[in-house]
Amino acid sequence: MNSQGVYANAGKEQDGIVVARGVGGVLKSMSQFATEDEINKTLSSIRANMEITDSEQLDFTHAKLGGSPKEMHLEYNADDRVLQYGAIETEDNPNREIQIQTDTGWSKLNIYQCLENHGIEAPDHSSIENLGNKEITNLFSNTVTVIVENEQTNPLSIEKIVEDVQHTAKVQPYTFDVQLSYGPNQTPVSGTYPITITTKTEGQNPVVETGKSIQFDSEGKASVELQAGWNEQGQNVLQKVAIINLPLGIQYTIAETTSGQFTTKVKSDTQSQMNANTISGMVEKTEDHKFKNSEITFINTYTHFEFIKVNKEGNPLQDVLFGLYEFDYQDSNHNDTHHDQLLKVDLKTGDLIDPQPCWKKVGTFSSDAQGKVTLSNLVEGKKYRLVELKTAPGYILAQGQWTIQENQDQQFAFGQSIGNPPAVEFKEGKNYLYNYKPHELPLTGDQGNTSFMIWGTALMFFAVVLWIISQKRRVTK
Repeated sequence: MNSQGVYANAGKEQDGIVVARGVGGVLKSMSQFATEDEINKTLSSIRANMEITDSEQLDFTHAKLGGSPKEMHLEYNADDRVLQYGAIETEDNPNREIQIQTDTGWSKLNIYQCLENHGIEAPDHSSIENLGNKEITNLFSNTVTVIVENEQTNPLSIEKIVEDVQHTAKVQPYTFDVQLSYGPNQTPVSGTYPITITTKTEGQNPVVETGKSIQFDSEGKASVELQAGWNEQGQNVLQKVAIINLPLGIQYTIAETTSGQFTTKVKSDTQSQMNANTISGMVEKTEDHKFKNSEITFINTYTHFEFIKVNKEGNPLQDVLFGLYEFDYQDSNHNDTHHDQLLKVDLKTGDLIDPQPCWKKVGTFSSDAQGKVTLSNLVEGKKYRLVELKTAPGYILAQGQWTIQENQDQQFAFGQSIGNPPAVEFKEGKNYLYNYKPHELPLTGDQGNTSFMIWGTALMFFAVVLWIISQKRRVTK
């Protein structure tokens, strides 16, 4: 405020602050020149425009005309008037606004006499003194209105989903590290913010918990825990947390810290960068410049692989025990020369004997009454080794091991065999793994019994040759 009036800074474009200026009312001492009488109507018709400057010293020397509408034409005692003057519909002001608004900079209103009477019967100029382009702003009270949009970001939501076709992934907590900042200087979000937690249980209405909060430290860091999986009733459960009342322009980094035998994927409805189980991005604005609701979804997928254990006749074998081992080659300095060597395994416990740093035990699995073996929680992109630890009574334990890895269709399948285990047969969309009794000729490795047949035929051929030679020697004698 100064001797010339009240001023307000509308700041930068689309920052939620708007300054509106109107002419207000004519000074009481000058009202006699505005009333519709036959004596003097000099101030009965006026026009106004707005000048805008960025000068903090309120220097309007180089100011530019602006605002919306660009110009107002007003009449004393016109219809729909506020205070004394009402707007006339013009091309610049079709909605008959009585204030000019700007969302940038410092502004002031310029008021002039208007001898044009748009849409109203022309005045009698004999009762009007022509003021020309003389500014008469000081003859009016002027009004200044600062409009502040009380905008806050919609909730930043984190949702946890577990996918498992076998429904073996039980409900468990999953932990997330959250780091938030805002503004051009990436100021850390600190302090306590309210949250809501929504629990969705399959077949039931969502349950929303309020009255909870999350605490961010001075670096903008906090952690949150969400439950997901299958409950004891076989229902899928997922949770979502919404952090509300955050500052505008939030930037986030969110990472899932819970590890396990699953593959993590992250989805976001905003532009973001993803790296494994971490996502970074910022809350975006919509076309109407409102901050949108940003929802980030972490999906843990548990992958399973099945095969059927049978005897030579194709009958299922129950309680055949297997050990599964994951090839975890992470150390770049580790010279891996044994990925194609047989693993040394304790057949009683399934533990690795003299384990190498690139192999780790996943678990043990048994065949059921139908001979089916389900290997749970395989991780996409990983390689595995299958070892038979115990077979059915009367059958020979496999003298070799099998590899399991993704094929060209990104589906887990049996790969190359290590050693000479019984071969895998794939038919009608299922894998069959055979066990044999001591007197039975097995299908082995990747080539079935072909090698056995070749060697057997060769041995028989040489036996015949040796018999013929021996007979010729007898005749010669």
